[in-house]
Amino acid sequence: DETETFMKDVYEFYKNSNLLQNQEFSDISLLEEITNSINRIKVIKTILKRDCMKVAFFGRTSNGKSSVINAILGSPILPSGIGHTTSCFVSMRGCHEREPYVIAPESPDKRNVNDLRQLANAVSDTNLGPNNLINVYWPIEKCPILEHQVSFLDSPGIDVDHDLDTWINQYCRDADVFVLVVNSESTLNNSEKKFFHEVNKYISSPNVFILNNRWDASAHELEIEAIKAQHLKRCVDFLSKELKCVSHDEAIERVHFTSAIEALYNKTKSSPSPNYRFEDKPGFEERIAEFAKFEDKLQLCL
Repeated sequence: DETETFMKDVYEFYKNSNLLQNQEFSDISLLEEITNSINRIKVIKTILKRDCMKVAFFGRTSNGKSSVINAILGSPILPSGIGHTTSCFVSMRGCHEREPYVIAPESPDKRNVNDLRQLANAVSDTNLGPNNLINVYWPIEKCPILEHQVSFLDSPGIDVDHDLDTWINQYCRDADVFVLVVNSESTLNNSEKKFFHEVNKYISSPNVFILNNRWDASAHELEIEAIKAQHLKRCVDFLSKELKCVSHDEAIERVHFTSAIEALYNKTKSSPSPNYRFEDKPGFEERIAEFAKFEDKLQLCL
């Protein structure tokens, strides 16, 4: 608090003085730099006040953010599918109760976890908008990673609401770990990069993983290794050269090629139809191993 107050005093001092008319300040906005420093202090204060670490899952609509969390939890708890599916922000934390429950913003009462299908589903008539945060409490015995005093934050896809950037800044920007979920059928694009460039202004060297999800779609591609190399280079360059949050070699270890729906199936053995076998797709075991590798690295961060 004292540091923030000091920086605000510095801001007012320069703002009300004639020093900014000096030529040495002509090429750089000192007031802007001071403002950025104040914002960094605010984010750090928010992080220090939390009683748990926060992992924010971020990406475009229908990239599979909710599916990735479902796969980690080992249960299809969050609405997922094609199109815009998650209507609001959803925070997942561990609890010692035997059954999961939901607390919606309008009431402190515990609700059945199945209510998420209405509350957080964009196609539901009773869904909550992107300015809302739903808290879900999941039994630790069902997902050991939640023992680490951590919350998983699921977010609506970017560019689905004109105010969404405001809510993303409110709920996501102060995360300890970021998981960028990319649709491997396309590529990492500027709209996904934009948020992390903003985060980089407030958090020095943000902790970022990139998941190229739906990698199972490439199973029958003839040039799969060339496609993978192209995706990997773009992701590694983004982390090491643009964000400069890790070295080139460290960035390689932060990029994964996975299929969340296959990873969930591997834990639940629940297939979309009796005659469909995920195991029959080429590369299934490699993708399962890659998702497990990501989970291990995520757990090490916590």
